[in-house]
Amino acid sequence: MGGAFQGSEDGPFEHGYGEGISAGADAEDWIVSRDKPRYDEIFYTLMPINGKVTGVNAKKEMMNSRLPNTVLGKIWKLADCDCDGMLDDEEFALAQHLIKIKLEGFEIPNELPRHLVPPSHQTLIRPDYYSSFAVHLDSGGTPVSATFTPCHAGVR
Repeated sequence: MGGAFQGSEDGPFEHGYGEGISAGADAEDWIVSRDKPRYDEIFYTLMPINGKVTGVNAKKEMMNSRLPNTVLGKIWKLADCDCDGMLDDEEFALAQHLIKIKLEGFEIPNELPRHLVPPSHQTLIRPDYYSSFAVHLDSGGTPVSATFTPCHAGVR
């Protein structure tokens, strides 16, 4: 077996494949964009300044999920891709997506998977924004995925 399922014995039937945080991993479009119009409606009610909402305003909305502060803090750290303490529309949509995943009963990762990095933040994947970067190889040495640890989730 090769292609997208190389290194997986069960292919798309592996437990958890395409669910939770791994949903959209092999999609061409950013999976969050599917619900982004709904998230944008919420975002613009939070009075963004220069295209960003403050932590205070975002927190009020995120608290509506009734998730524990520890979980919301973890989601914030993953979603604030540029580490500026504010969320732009894509970062806010990502935070809402991660909240949705958690409310569906799935775990939130410690590192943001590459396929969830917002499109406008793809160019920010460089050392001063991420404390660690790992490329995962299959048994033949071919890259199959990568993970990035945001600057505030680890030591710079």
